[in-house]
Amino acid sequence: ENAAARSQLAELYGDRYAEAEREGNGRDIAYYRALLRQFDEGRWDRWLRGGAELRIDLQPLTEDVELRRLEEREGRLVLGEVVEPQTELTWNLAPGRYAAVRVGDETPAWHYPLNVRRNQRLRVRLDLRGEEHAGERFCFIPGGHTSLGGDLAAPGSTPEREMDLPAFAIARHPVSVGAYSRFLGWLQREDAAEARARTPRDWSGQARRGESRPVTGLSLSDARRYCRWLTDLTGVTLRLPTSEEWEKAIRGTDGRTWPWGNRFHPTAAASLHACEPGEPLPVPGSFPLDRSPFGVEDGAGLVWEWTESADEHMQIVRGGSVLDAEDSTRVSGRRSLRRDRRLPTLGFRVVRELGD
Repeated sequence: ENAAARSQLAELYGDRYAEAEREGNGRDIAYYRALLRQFDEGRWDRWLRGGAELRIDLQPLTEDVELRRLEEREGRLVLGEVVEPQTELTWNLAPGRYAAVRVGDETPAWHYPLNVRRNQRLRVRLDLRGEEHAGERFCFIPGGHTSLGGDLAAPGSTPEREMDLPAFAIARHPVSVGAYSRFLGWLQREDAAEARARTPRDWSGQARRGESRPVTGLSLSDARRYCRWLTDLTGVTLRLPTSEEWEKAIRGTDGRTWPWGNRFHPTAAASLHACEPGEPLPVPGSFPLDRSPFGVEDGAGLVWEWTESADEHMQIVRGGSVLDAEDSTRVSGRRSLRRDRRLPTLGFRVVRELGD
C-alpha cells in the first residue's frame, strides 16, 4: 500500500515537473525535481537523464555568439554564466532557459532567449545581418526561430506555434505626441482638410501634457499615413509591425509570459495596477522592468498598439494599457478592433525594414 502511494506521488510530481519544464519555471522545476527523486522508484530515471542538443547556424558566418544561462531572480529572467559548447556552436544541455549573445559583449543590447526542452534537438538559424542599419531609436530583432501564442490565460492568444521571422528593427517606444505633431505640421501645409481629419479629438490636451508621451486616439488609417510620411521623409521603409513581429519583439523568442519573465509584478508595467485611471499617460521608459530581451520597452502596458495584421474585417491590436489588469498585460494576448476606432489608450509603434 505504501509502495502504491509512493508510485502515485511520483507520477503526480513527475507530471508537475514536466509541466514546469515546458513553462520554463525554474522555481517549480527545482521543487518538483526534488520531490520526484524522493518518491520515484526508478520509473522516471531514464526521463530524468534525458538531455537536449542545440545548434546555432549564424548569418553572416563572420559573426560569433556565446550561450549563457537565463536565471530567474526576483521574478526576472536575467543573463547568467556562459555555457561552453561541445563543438563549435553546438551544445549538449540540460533542459532549461538559455540565451545567445555576442561573444564578449558585457552589456548586450539584445539577447536571443531559448527555451530548450528535454530530449529536444533544436537547430536555430540566427540572422544578424542588417543590425548596423537599425538606427539609434530602434531595437534590432535578429532573424530566426520564435515561439508564439500558447498562453491560455492571455485574452485572444493563438495556439502555440513556432515560426521563423526575418530580421527587422522596431522602435523602442510608441510614436510620441511630438513626432505626430511634426507630421501634422507638414500635413497642414500640404492638405489642411486631411490634417484636420487626422488630428486626434483631444489633441490640445495631449499636446499640453507633453511631447514625449505616446500619441493616442488614432485610427489604423492615421497610423499608416504617418508611416508613409516618415518613409518619404527618411528614405527608409517604415511601417506598422505585423502581429507576429510585435510579439517576437516584445515577448522574446522563448514563450515567456511577460517581457521580463513568467511572474507578474504589479508595478512592472504601466497597467491598472500601477497607474490611476484619468491621469496622464506615463512617459515611455518609466517602467524599466517592461523591457524585452531585445530592449523594446512598454509592451505589457502603457497603450494598445495597432499592427498590420488583419483578423477578417477587423485589425489586430497588441499589448496592454494603463487600463488593463494582470491577464490583459500578458504579451501573447491580442484584440481585434474596427479599423476606424480611435481610443484614448490606442497608439502604435513603427518597424524599420532592413532588407538584405
